[in-house]
Amino acid sequence: MAERNPAADLLATAFGRLRDGDAEGAARLLRERMATQPDDARALALLARTQAALGDTVGARTSAEHALRSDPDSVPALVEMAALERLAGDQAGLRSALERMVRLAPQVAAFTYDLAMLDLSEKRHEPAQAGFERAAARKPAWIEPLHGLGTVLLERRQPTNAIAVFRRCLAIDPDHVPSLEGFATAQRRVGHSGNFEELLAARLRIAALRPASVEAQYRVANAYRNVELFADAAQWYDKVLALDPGDLTAIWARFQHPDAIINVDAAAERAFLERWRQGLARFERIDPDDQRTRGYFGPVLTNATSFYLHYLGEPFVDEQRRYARVVERMARALLPELVASAATEPAERLRVGFVSGFLRRHTITKLMGALIEGLDRSRFEVSAYHLDDHEDATTAAIRARVDRFESGERNPGDWAQLLHAAALDAVVYLDIGMHPTVQTLAALRFAPLQCALWGHPVTTGFEHIDWFVSAELMEPPDAQRHYTERLALLPGIGTCFEPPQLEPDPAFVPPARAEAGTVHYLFAQSAYKIHPAHDDVLARIAAEVPNARFSLVPFPRAHVRDALAARMRGAFERRGLDFERHVHILPQLSEERFLALARSADLNLDSIGWSGGNTTLEITWFDVPTITLPGTVMRSRHTQAMLLAMDLPELVVRDEDEYVRLAVALGKDRVRREALRARVRERKHVLYRDRRVVEAFQRFLLDPASFAL
Repeated sequence: MAERNPAADLLATAFGRLRDGDAEGAARLLRERMATQPDDARALALLARTQAALGDTVGARTSAEHALRSDPDSVPALVEMAALERLAGDQAGLRSALERMVRLAPQVAAFTYDLAMLDLSEKRHEPAQAGFERAAARKPAWIEPLHGLGTVLLERRQPTNAIAVFRRCLAIDPDHVPSLEGFATAQRRVGHSGNFEELLAARLRIAALRPASVEAQYRVANAYRNVELFADAAQWYDKVLALDPGDLTAIWARFQHPDAIINVDAAAERAFLERWRQGLARFERIDPDDQRTRGYFGPVLTNATSFYLHYLGEPFVDEQRRYARVVERMARALLPELVASAATEPAERLRVGFVSGFLRRHTITKLMGALIEGLDRSRFEVSAYHLDDHEDATTAAIRARVDRFESGERNPGDWAQLLHAAALDAVVYLDIGMHPTVQTLAALRFAPLQCALWGHPVTTGFEHIDWFVSAELMEPPDAQRHYTERLALLPGIGTCFEPPQLEPDPAFVPPARAEAGTVHYLFAQSAYKIHPAHDDVLARIAAEVPNARFSLVPFPRAHVRDALAARMRGAFERRGLDFERHVHILPQLSEERFLALARSADLNLDSIGWSGGNTTLEITWFDVPTITLPGTVMRSRHTQAMLLAMDLPELVVRDEDEYVRLAVALGKDRVRREALRARVRERKHVLYRDRRVVEAFQRFLLDPASFAL
């Protein structure tokens, strides 16, 4: 029989009492040990834990320090010291203890994990990742290190790798809510390449595990909304409101979105408009001084904008002004310290800050990027604020050409503080109405001059947006009535546009060209712009031009394309036409394939109500004539401006009947089409690399009053 160890027995008994809640009894036993062995490091470490349990942190620290003086390599003493440093908030002390623990006991996965968690909290991503990997390797069935690894990969902008790690977590525990959340977040961040079904499944599982959680139901709603399944999203927002009828975030999201991007008919469009107006009126009645109400303002402002309203085709100037007042009240209640007007000290160069959530390869930078990169650096100090963490080569190019570049996912308050501290002379919003954070910032004053460019060609309504900078050829004579801001006009079409630099994919043959002798009509505008009235316009053309083939590239998501096809099919069938024979609705194309599609077209058909901008410019580069029907507001007149600049007024029509007649006539007359292509080829240069626009914009920044209409 092995000889008993009285000291070990005493420590085991003391630990048992502590574990059973008898900290006083454990302390008495340990003090007995101290009377005969005052330097017993293991007993001192256990005494430190006992004293901490009794609330005596000073005594606990004294005991732990005594243990480490007796044995500097006492792992139990270091464990207690780490716990005390964590309780005291001493990060340096905690790090010292954890690093010694890992060095002395590298085989203990928990020590490596704790150090990795500390690294993660301090944004030391590389050592955190390595630590989580080591801990997971030593204890493969332990979910926490794997979850930490997935988290650090998300923070390092590696969502695809994070997805693989979170899959491993969920193989261990399918109901591990933090891993389900991480998995869903990673799927969302990979964007269109992510798996929506898996993201949704994760969100639904969390909601099932936490049926009383408003946040869990809300995230399911947002998952549906983010893939444009608005009717499904509405049902889940209603579940949120069943749990909390006063949840303003759900109420806000509910009225800002139509039932679907593809409205089934004009009645659906009118119903959305009525619901939008009722929702706005509800927010106009909200008291911004109510503390519970105010708690929702941050999530509300970062949830949605009035984006979809403006695709209904009307000016909506009064609605946008009222909407801006609502946003201003919420933003100023959230950030009262930033309400006062900004003042700046004169500097050698004018300090200009450009703000957008789309400083990457995007329509916004294609249209407006030259205004950032083209400013004379001897006269302007240029800053750019990219309100997103999605970066690419375009982002890198802008970063390299400005004096200061800030980017990342931050809350509106952090961005507001950053802009306020920058002491800018001018703030230029490339677009207001698309990215939710921008609307919060637009409600505040950061510089003596604040203006909006036409990246989103809608009046902002905001009190602190002084100017709307538009294009001379795109505005009607009475344009000022469509804006709450003062209107300034840049020359021509208001953009210094770079022609497409990529080569069309030579291997791509559009379905519209699969048959010999077809007339290829390109209708390349997004689903937002394709109203029910367009369906009959295309069907009428096809009825007169039997060999007409239409190519549409309306949206990346299949369910949106399917809904559009279902609606348009009715218009063709009512005229006895085979929809599938005439219409090809294509999935999302690479830029090279889109350019190949553009090059293959005989005619480009502009959308009615919201005209093509960037799209028309890219298609025109390949000498394709465009037919357009302008409206009364600037956003319906982009293509008309381009045609007038090229002296091609015969492609601008007055109504839908003339639109159809011209499309039919050109479809039947190849010689006339080719003559138009030749004229486009000869004159298109006026649309591209127009340095007058950059020079005029510089003059505007230096003396905006000289641009007043």
